[in-house]
Amino acid sequence: MDNANTEKYEGYTFVTSLMVGYERGGWDFTVNVDNLFDDLYSVETTKDTSGKVLYRPAAPRSIMGRLACRF
Repeated sequence: MDNANTEKYEGYTFVTSLMVGYERGGWDFTVNVDNLFDDLYSVETTKDTSGKVLYRPAAPRSIMGRLACRF
């Protein structure tokens, strides 16, 4: 966390993502969910020389779907 690498950020231990897909005939359907439980955590945490700690928050839950047709 600091320039001397003497501190460690212990903000999160387990962030869950999920992907489910279904295929039938020429159709393919997929759903992706990142940060399934909408956990709040920091993607980057730094500490400057004056001792100020800065947090960059991670993305909240996001959902994406995909539908494809092969022919």
